[in-house]
Amino acid sequence: MRMGWMIYLIIMTILVSGCNNTTQENDYTLLNPPVEIDENDDQMLEDITNHKLIVHSRGNIEAEYEPYHVILDPESVATVHRIINQGNWTKVKFEMSRPADYRISFQPTQGPHTEKISYEVWITNGYAELYIQELQSYKKLAKIDSDVLSTIMIQSISSAKEYTALLSATLPSLTTAQADIKLMELEEFYRIDLRKVHASFLDESTISAFKHLQNPITLEVVAQVPDHDAKQLAMDAFEGKYKLIEGEGVVVPIIDYRALLSYTSRLSPAMVAYLELMAVGSDNPMKADGGIIIEWDEIARRALQAEAYLTTYPQSPRYDQVELEFHKNLLSFFIGSSNTQIFESDRTLRPDVRTAFDQVIATHGDKLTGKLTEKFSVLLERLTKEYPAAEDVFKDPFYEEISKFIDALEERL
Repeated sequence: MRMGWMIYLIIMTILVSGCNNTTQENDYTLLNPPVEIDENDDQMLEDITNHKLIVHSRGNIEAEYEPYHVILDPESVATVHRIINQGNWTKVKFEMSRPADYRISFQPTQGPHTEKISYEVWITNGYAELYIQELQSYKKLAKIDSDVLSTIMIQSISSAKEYTALLSATLPSLTTAQADIKLMELEEFYRIDLRKVHASFLDESTISAFKHLQNPITLEVVAQVPDHDAKQLAMDAFEGKYKLIEGEGVVVPIIDYRALLSYTSRLSPAMVAYLELMAVGSDNPMKADGGIIIEWDEIARRALQAEAYLTTYPQSPRYDQVELEFHKNLLSFFIGSSNTQIFESDRTLRPDVRTAFDQVIATHGDKLTGKLTEKFSVLLERLTKEYPAAEDVFKDPFYEEISKFIDALEERL
């Protein structure tokens, strides 16, 4: 893949030059006699079809392992898998003088993470040493394989600003399939980077610099902020295609999916439709301070849009993510949120909620959203008549029945 290997070659140059200047040796202890393991041992092999490579790194000896980045490119994932599994491992109890530099594992690209083999990786003098704690298995890679593994694991991109700039520059040379993968890798990068960016905006001086800002926070508004460091932080976030939202006295970064639509020229229809669906939420977030801040019929529209996507693109690599959006929108549509109740004091639905329910039933009765809304409406009508008030606030059949419906809905979805 042209863009991927361009990055790899650049990083490899840096790595090789850095390794030539390294003099540190690894000190390790063998706690039992080594025994050779056949490379075809079933315990050592994993089926990595439709898998991604998860890389965790440790900032220093005292630090915990944290997600570093996620690799979705099938060629890179397959290359690492081949390097790890070719040749024999040594069965031996092994203790290194320092914790591993990285931990890597293969996980399915769809669905939840599963318990998979975790590989501890040390890089010393340009050589990679691997250890599987669960299997007490050790291997030292040849120099050429060590270089390839290091290049794939370690990426020099440190910010969303750099990542999006590189993607914009290389996008014209990518096929549709490659562009889809790079977009998904960017999303994975965001999930790690977002925590760091959010923490940066919680710095006291940054909070003070932005305390007078109100939504919408635009590039033009940020340009007027006197504090240079705070202004640069926000400008970099915008260039990395983050959106900034004021909430509870602080500025909160979120992924700006509307900005990511600038990549649609090379993406598949399924990926474009996914970005458009997610852009609705980043344009106008559903919740703030624990309350729902959009109209109830808008929640219905978002649920219906997600349902339509799932029907149209059942093979999409973003099917699971859209399914979660569908679930989230339906639950909000039916029960509101911690700070937004759907009932009046007499346990009837609020007028706007009742209207939204009726519209969905009337116009989308053939859709899953419409059918579930009708079932829920019938249930609420019965419960309002049977339990107009709570005799025991700690055991209220009205809410117990609603909870049963929601539990069944969650199991179904």
